[in-house]
Parts: sequence; C-alpha cells; structure tokens
Amino acid sequence: MPTTYKATVVRVRAGRVRSRYGNGPSEPDWDNASRARIRHCSIQPETGAEDTFRRDAQTAKWVLRRRGDADLTSHDRVEFAGATFEVGQVLRNREGRRPHLVAELTRTEG
Repeated sequence: MPTTYKATVVRVRAGRVRSRYGNGPSEPDWDNASRARIRHCSIQPETGAEDTFRRDAQTAKWVLRRRGDADLTSHDRVEFAGATFEVGQVLRNREGRRPHLVAELTRTEG
C-alpha cells in the first residue's frame, strides 16, 4: 500500500519555566508554547497491544512519517485531527537517495 504524504500537523514546542517549587529543574511551559506547521506528513496508527491492568486509560500509538527532515524532537507535542500527541523517539535517516523522518506518537485518554 503506497504511503501518501498529504497531512499537515502542528508541532507544539514548550519553553521552559522555573519549577513551581523554585528549587528543582525547569519545567515545560505548555501554556505559552510555540506552534509551527509541518507539511507533507503521513500519519498512520501503529498496531500493538498495551497492558492496562487496573487502569481506566486508553493509549493510542501512531507513527508520523515525512520525506525529508523536520524540526521535531522528543520534547515536542503534535496536534493532528483535533488530537494532541506526545512525541516519542524521532528517527532520522539523512543518508541515501531519500532522507526521511519517522516519529512515534502517543495519545493517552483517561
């Protein structure tokens, strides 16, 4: 099945603020995060199972693919189709004929 790269996602990047207790490491400031569009992406659900024993939560895993590179890190979030995803591992292949990016996305509800 061919992959189409027609989706546009929004990368959400938080700045850092002092911890609320004032003595720990800085924390992400999601309330004042910057946003940037990343075009020409493919977003696909990832198959697999997760043990949710004694939890009332559902976790959905997705994979973002893009030809070429993009400004995306594992500290960012991605907004797509009205949902917000945490970015996991970001893999970059800059060698060969077609450089590309693959990122794991996770969304937890509950």
